Amino acid sequence: SGSGSDGVAVAATGKQQQQRHTASFSTPHHHHQHYPHPRRKLAQDMHNRALSKKALMENDAMVYLDGPQVYTCGNCRTHLTSHDDIISKSFHGRHGRAYLFDQCVNITTGPPEDRILITGLHSVCDIFCKRCQTLVGWTYARAYETSQKYKEGKYIIEKMFLHLEESDYYDVDRPAGER
Repeated sequence: SGSGSDGVAVAATGKQQQQRHTASFSTPHHHHQHYPHPRRKLAQDMHNRALSKKALMENDAMVYLDGPQVYTCGNCRTHLTSHDDIISKSFHGRHGRAYLFDQCVNITTGPPEDRILITGLHSVCDIFCKRCQTLVGWTYARAYETSQKYKEGKYIIEKMFLHLEESDYYDVDRPAGER
């Protein structure tokens, strides 16, 4: 059996054709529908990977970050930022804990407005996930107090709107026996 120049298989054995035929008819009533306890995490990972793949196919105008730990939109799994871009985890948003990031991708930015935050008056812009339009946090357009200038151009994303996606392609330190 070989391939033509256009990538179409020229010939296949009867067994190969049978395998191809049966593989294309998987039913939604698969026998692994109810996951036993040890497989729950695996099932969740597979579900998240499928969501990511779907997001990838739906809109290829998005930026896809590479790395062992990528933070995605908690709603639609669009990549937003990387674990390596965390400046601080000790911030508070409208809904609790929030992280300060150096960079963000796949967001749209609202108009700047002055807000009095815990650390004083700032000019901030709300930031939204570019795919699903969820309000995920804000960016600092201007800090009026000298001690707060380091925040300018940085991003706050609320923890409740983030999903951490960990890649299997990188060697992230894990306890022995979990590789």
